[in-house]
Amino acid sequence: TDERLREVCLGALEGQSPADSKKDPALIEARTNFFEHPELYVPQGNGESFEELHERCKSFLADIKKRYDDKSVILVSGHGALCKGIVRAAKNLPVEDFWKSGLQDNCGLVELEI
Repeated sequence: TDERLREVCLGALEGQSPADSKKDPALIEARTNFFEHPELYVPQGNGESFEELHERCKSFLADIKKRYDDKSVILVSGHGALCKGIVRAAKNLPVEDFWKSGLQDNCGLVELEI
């Protein structure tokens, strides 16, 4: 296990359904931006930014590269935004492209060479 492989923290949005979020304009904006305009997303409460997610994913990948040789096959399991964060870090994608390829299916597989 590795603490850097936890799902993104949504802060005040954690546990909130879209209907619950409609009670607070700041949460409506945060939810909309999180999924539709990640470059504009501002975490609410103790939430994590896309850049914080990016930095911990980069750190994780850098450690993997140091610990294993080029022939190693590593399996990483995680939730949707974490998996997208790892892809973004591996490919050095801009934050506005975070969701461009959509979410992978449950139990889906993403193969990366780093």
